[in-house]
Amino acid sequence: MVFRFHYRRQLFRRIAFVRRFELSRYSSKLFDELGNGYKGSDAQVANQTGGSPEIGFISGVTTRAQMTFENVEPNAAKITLLDIGFEVDRDRNLSVKFRNVPLIVSK
Repeated sequence: MVFRFHYRRQLFRRIAFVRRFELSRYSSKLFDELGNGYKGSDAQVANQTGGSPEIGFISGVTTRAQMTFENVEPNAAKITLLDIGFEVDRDRNLSVKFRNVPLIVSK
């Protein structure tokens, strides 16, 4: 299962002088309504991939990112919690949490 999202430097308005963004598969988690938990298996930011890819910010430029979770139960209909972990400027660990996200099978 792959979650794709976009971010801009403006997302971090409350944090002054953010210059570097690192997406972390190690601190990203997904929980389904069946009680199963999954850790991130791969992360991508722009053209950087791996366990914790990082990229510098360019003000006003939207950057693509994605987090992959493997072996998600095919009978799961909902994500009860999606917790995407990241680090900014090598000293601030943060996360974005999404709750009750319906899963839709695409063909």
